[in-house]
Amino acid sequence: MTNYKRNRKGGDAGASLVEFALIAPFLLLLLMGIIEFGFLFGQSNEVRHAAREGARYAAVSYPDRDGGT
Repeated sequence: MTNYKRNRKGGDAGASLVEFALIAPFLLLLLMGIIEFGFLFGQSNEVRHAAREGARYAAVSYPDRDGGT
């Protein structure tokens, strides 16, 4: 009976590993979602900047067609 009690004391040794294995996929999903959101936000800013620069170039580069009035 002493061997049984001795083995029961060390039964919690792998509990943290099991808890991490259950939580890790959710943490990785959250991390990848944050990275993806940042990437898409950067692309959105690039498109807005390009549209703004195109409009600025069109407004500055082309002369008025109505004779300046």
